[in-house]
Amino acid sequence: MFRSAFRTLAWFAVFICFVALSGCLRTPPPVQEMSDARQALAAAEEAEAERYAPELMARARRLLDAAEANINRRHFLQAKEKAEGSRRVSIEAMKRAQDEAQKPRPDDPPGTPEP
Repeated sequence: MFRSAFRTLAWFAVFICFVALSGCLRTPPPVQEMSDARQALAAAEEAEAERYAPELMARARRLLDAAEANINRRHFLQAKEKAEGSRRVSIEAMKRAQDEAQKPRPDDPPGTPEP
């Protein structure tokens, strides 16, 4: 009888430790990911991605807005995923803008150096 009570108490103590530690292991706010996403969006804007890839820029902004909303709700894992998505889409928009800017324009005379 004493052994079964001790075993139950031991399992209860393990359970309490597990619950206490799980609270400490929560996902921290995605500060770096949010910063990276904002910087990537700013770089895409600087590359005139709004002109060359407006649909990608709109998507990147929506993802960043969703990340901020998730942070406000303390859903840090979802915020991190949205911020990383915004960064990826912003980089894609920037690359597309750079590629499009390098293409010769039909109104440019032949032999005009590219910008």
